[in-house]
Amino acid sequence: MTEPTPVPDAAGGGSRTATVPPEPVLPAPVSKQASNGHRQNGAPRTEATPEPGANTHVNGTPAAVPTAVTRADVRSGDDVEAGIVALWRSYGESREQSQRDRLVLHYAPLVKYVAGRVGTGLPAHVDVADLIQSGIFGLVDAIEKFEPERGLKFETYAMQRIRGAILDDLRSQDWVPRSVRSRARDVE
Repeated sequence: MTEPTPVPDAAGGGSRTATVPPEPVLPAPVSKQASNGHRQNGAPRTEATPEPGANTHVNGTPAAVPTAVTRADVRSGDDVEAGIVALWRSYGESREQSQRDRLVLHYAPLVKYVAGRVGTGLPAHVDVADLIQSGIFGLVDAIEKFEPERGLKFETYAMQRIRGAILDDLRSQDWVPRSVRSRARDVE
C-alpha cells in the first residue's frame, strides 16, 4: 500500500503530497527443490537459491525482494560533502530560498539529534516532536546567519542555535518566571 509523503514544492514555501510507488516484487528464482523442500541431486545452495519460504512474510504474503544497486545509485561521502560545499557557495552568492530549503533538508537529522538530547531531561508531557519543530526554526536561523569565512564547522554552530531555539520555546511556554525557577533550583 502506498502512503502520501510530504515533498517540498518547487517554490520551497509549502509542500504537496506525492505518492511513493511500492517496491516491485520480483519472482523467486527457480531452484532445484523436491516437493518436500529438500534440494535434489545435492545441488549446491548458492546466493540465488533462497531458503524455502524465504520470500514470504510470516503470514504467507509475498515479501519484496531487494533489487541490485548500481554504482551510479550510490554516492560516496566525499561526493556528498563536495555537493554540500557547492550548495553553501551557491547559497552564499544568491541567498535563494530553494537552496536554503535543500540545506535545511540536509541538516534536519541534526535537529532531531539535538531535540532528543534536550528532551531527555524534560517531563514526560513535553513532546519531542514539538522540540523538533522549534529546532527547525533554529536551523533555518543558523543557515541564514552562518558565515563560512570564519572557519567554523556549520554543525558546531548550528547545534548551539538549534538548542537555543528549543530552550527559548520551552521558556516561552513556561508559566513560572525564570527567576523563580532558578531560586527553586538553588533551594533544592
